[in-house]
Amino acid sequence: MRMISVSRPHARVAEFDCEVDAEPLERYRRGGYHPTHIGDTFKDGRYRIIDKLGWGGYGTVWLARDKLLDRYAALKLLVSEVSHNDHETQILERLSQGLTSHPGKKHIVQLLDNFKHKGPNGVHECLVLELLGPSVIYEAERRKDNRLSAEVAWEACKQTAQALEYVHANNIAHGG
Repeated sequence: MRMISVSRPHARVAEFDCEVDAEPLERYRRGGYHPTHIGDTFKDGRYRIIDKLGWGGYGTVWLARDKLLDRYAALKLLVSEVSHNDHETQILERLSQGLTSHPGKKHIVQLLDNFKHKGPNGVHECLVLELLGPSVIYEAERRKDNRLSAEVAWEACKQTAQALEYVHANNIAHGG
């Protein structure tokens, strides 16, 4: 990591250039990300943070240990500016409660729990999701030719189509 100084009118601002794929540090502010560390606990100690899984514009995702049910889960902490109007929770609840007989349901991540967490940057919606395996991109990049085998690609497409049909069967569509 190296520091870069940037001059702006009437101010000198320090910016950091980091080669690690991580959320922007300046988003750790009121309305932004919740500062989370390995070993932190949530929901009265039920969930303990083990490692970081990823991040996006709306939150960070952590590997957590559920002490109550003695299992691992993915804990997604949304930025507080979207937590008060979170449609993701409503959609995941609807999909988790949908028809169990539909073949696409098993290809949709299941919401296991959700709660609010008050932190220094606001109130954050926390989603506890089942822990999934590696991404399709990760699996492709592990191979010499950076491609999935035909069988795996076919299965991934089939599962994606089934999941999309399940989403639509629950009257949910993506778009704006």
